[in-house]
Amino acid sequence: KTIVAYNLAIASAQAGMRTLLVEGDLRSHSVAQAQEVIHLMDAPLEPLRFYGSKTECIHLAQDFENLYILPSLGPLRKAAGILESSEMKHLLEDARGRFDFVVVDSPSLSRCNDALLLQPFTDGIVLVTRPGYTQGSILSQVIEELEENEVLLGAVINDIKQLQPPVPVDSGRGYSAVDTPVDQTPAKNHKVTSGVGSRK
Repeated sequence: KTIVAYNLAIASAQAGMRTLLVEGDLRSHSVAQAQEVIHLMDAPLEPLRFYGSKTECIHLAQDFENLYILPSLGPLRKAAGILESSEMKHLLEDARGRFDFVVVDSPSLSRCNDALLLQPFTDGIVLVTRPGYTQGSILSQVIEELEENEVLLGAVINDIKQLQPPVPVDSGRGYSAVDTPVDQTPAKNHKVTSGVGSRK
């Protein structure tokens, strides 16, 4: 999920668009700092002060022209409260005017509902799924809810292996075939992952 978000942001930046990647998973450590894509010289401020600073919390990515990153200060105990704060709301609203394209990487929907908290500040949600790992029943429920609210922008199927020929099915949703992965080994852990994209 996070790799998809980063690749989307990098592709946008390479296309010449001023792009902001928001690490919206405040329950995890910053990927950008861990991979040294950005480097914070000073110790981060208290979370609400950090996200309320607007300019100080956004950093230009190293080696990537046009790409800016808002790093996560996680893991934070009150992540949901920070995402719902006026500071975060004003920050994301301000980003719409300052950047051509904004990508928000959120935690998986099977883990928490943070993506849904962030969605009102974006144009919609892009689901990231993984064959043999994403539980179909949860995925179907999430898709129905997002389509009902008209916030589903699309989906990415990650880590696809060699596929068998399409198998005709009658799903009742207008789809005529399903591509089935060759490896049908049941996964021990199931997760629905998501990314939230906001674009101007």
